[in-house]
Amino acid sequence: TKQTPAPTPSARHTSPTTPPPPSGTRLVMAADTGFRDSNGDDSAETNFAAMGKSGAAAAFVMGDLAYQRSEQKYCDVVNQLMKMPIEIVPGNHEGLDPAHSGQTSGSIMNYVKCLPDRLATKPLLKGKGYPYNYVVDLPKVRIIMISPNVVSEVGQLTFANGTPEQVALLAAIKEGKKAGQWIIVGEHEPWLTIGEHAAEPDNLSTPDLARAQIAAGVDLVIAGHDHNYSRTHQLSALESQTSATIADDDNSFVRGAGTVFAVIGNSGHIPREIGDPGTMWASSWGTNSPGGTSIGFLQVDATAESLSVSEITTSGAERSDSFVISKAG
Repeated sequence: TKQTPAPTPSARHTSPTTPPPPSGTRLVMAADTGFRDSNGDDSAETNFAAMGKSGAAAAFVMGDLAYQRSEQKYCDVVNQLMKMPIEIVPGNHEGLDPAHSGQTSGSIMNYVKCLPDRLATKPLLKGKGYPYNYVVDLPKVRIIMISPNVVSEVGQLTFANGTPEQVALLAAIKEGKKAGQWIIVGEHEPWLTIGEHAAEPDNLSTPDLARAQIAAGVDLVIAGHDHNYSRTHQLSALESQTSATIADDDNSFVRGAGTVFAVIGNSGHIPREIGDPGTMWASSWGTNSPGGTSIGFLQVDATAESLSVSEITTSGAERSDSFVISKAG
């Protein structure tokens, strides 16, 4: 994708320092990060530093890391600022398809070698596990990381209906739900987005996947790819990319009523505009938003009773977004 010059962030924020839940798990999540050498500013480093001070048990990055062949230098920056396990999936810029990435901007396996030791992971498909499609189980929460539509060493998986990868995903979701875990799916390319990639259907995951995630009862789906922040209401069905059945819109949700989708590609690398959010999106911002955009990360606190999610902004315009999913009754 053609890149435009990065704006200079207007401000640095003091990130909240609330402690993690004593009986649960805190996670931090980001996507499309870059770093000073590719961004032209230190917004990504500011964001990494805030993630490192969050008290999280682990970080998950949904692809598009350095945007250049500087994997070791990127890892050196991240390792210095974030003393925690960091789980990754490839974005299109770490993939093997120049038509999707604009350029092949590094090797995902080089990142695997130089980022901190990862957590115990289980492959979603035989021979196609970390860092492509895998499961991480932590107290109260199961995180399933997948690589839909990203061309890589394990092929280009679509997660369309009837494919082995969708069957495996649904089985992992069912297993986690049976164990009483919150279910989070992380992926680089979304289907639901109001960023510029919404106009590029071959550069997105399939609607089959998004609909299957809702039908299977996923609590939260997190993606990157578009360089902005957007988060839906809780959705119980999808008619199209711009039309959905909204189960709840008050940010205090009940587990099992639907799925929340978030695009968190605002983690540092060259922010972009958003389109019309319509009615399904609860919160969104990009460079064309009043006051400009914000750089940040998603913070997730999982306990036995609730999944609390907050977007923490670390530079740019000060904004906030948060919601809670609670167990019924």
